[in-house]
Amino acid sequence: GESNPSPPNLFPLITCESFQSDETLVAMGCLARDFLPSSITFSWNYQNTSEVGNRDIKNFPSVLREGKYVATSQVFLPSVDVLQGSDEYLTCKVKHSNGDKSVKVPILVPAELPPNVTVFIPPRDAFSGNGQRTSQLICQAKGFSPQQISVSWLRDGKRIESGIDTGRVEADDKVSGVVTYKVLSMLTITESAWLSQSVFTCQVEHNGVVSEKNVSSMCTPSDISIFTIPPSFASIFLTKSAKLSCLVTDLATYDSLTISWTRQNGEPLKTHTNISESHPNITFSAMGEATVCVEDWESGEQFTCMVTHTDLPSPLKKTISRPKGRDRLLHGFENLNTMASTFIVLFLLSVFYSTTVTLFKVAAGLLWEGEAHVAPGSGKGAHTICRLQVK
Repeated sequence: GESNPSPPNLFPLITCESFQSDETLVAMGCLARDFLPSSITFSWNYQNTSEVGNRDIKNFPSVLREGKYVATSQVFLPSVDVLQGSDEYLTCKVKHSNGDKSVKVPILVPAELPPNVTVFIPPRDAFSGNGQRTSQLICQAKGFSPQQISVSWLRDGKRIESGIDTGRVEADDKVSGVVTYKVLSMLTITESAWLSQSVFTCQVEHNGVVSEKNVSSMCTPSDISIFTIPPSFASIFLTKSAKLSCLVTDLATYDSLTISWTRQNGEPLKTHTNISESHPNITFSAMGEATVCVEDWESGEQFTCMVTHTDLPSPLKKTISRPKGRDRLLHGFENLNTMASTFIVLFLLSVFYSTTVTLFKVAAGLLWEGEAHVAPGSGKGAHTICRLQVK
């Protein structure tokens, strides 16, 4: 039965997360269970069989569980010994009146992950200041472990000593239980130094490995992307017009940018362009918007957005038309009770715009006309109302 003497079963205990290299001690453990009687003695050995000193070991007393005993032992090794030593495991041994046992407990060294290095360059219109106009190169190293890292800057191969601001290393993310780190370093440069076509290098040293990223005003590749966004059902329902949006991202500058929408027959549409603020990676994005009547959009006509920019060898073009299979959804909304839909639209318009609305009672139902004004501060550009009418 349960009171029969029995030998212990041994299990290694290791931490779920890799230890960080700035921690001074590394903990490992050993679990003995299902033994009887309660008296048990733990000892630990290195791989070469020499004993681990008692001052590094902490033993916990046996605890009775379901008629048998459980006990644990922990060992704490200086992390510097673990990092510099070649041992892959320690051996945990137990002495018990019903038999001695031993188990290997693996030593987990910190995961070594190399940094991913990127240098962000200033847009041509980002230089500012009186006299010497300046901007910044930003070097980002991320996804690395352990956290010790050094960042330095070079100009044409010569180390730069001033104008560098390197931030603190911060925890970035967790990859399979390993904490990874990131760091930002900023180099202030003058416009003349940048335009001189010097090569600037961000040099990162991590775990004895040096990686470099070079940038220069000569070789700034274009990563400009273009996305077309169809009008949402809600905006068609609200404004009785279809807004075509063309999003352009990763612009180094915006002074030479043009965004233009055209109809299927090549006829240009009035396009309003909005430039966003500079993003953290020192690029801009822009949105080019044009408005067409719902009937034109519903007909399946194709509309094309064209983008030109000095960084593009040839214009970028993207075409959009109404996706098929939405008729049922639209007709379902059009067949709403006339009175209800009128007041829903009135209410929504009053919420989204400063609206002047005139109501006329007619025998056939309700007819209303409106004039939509953009509320102050709600954006630039006019909204085209093609037919603001419910019958």
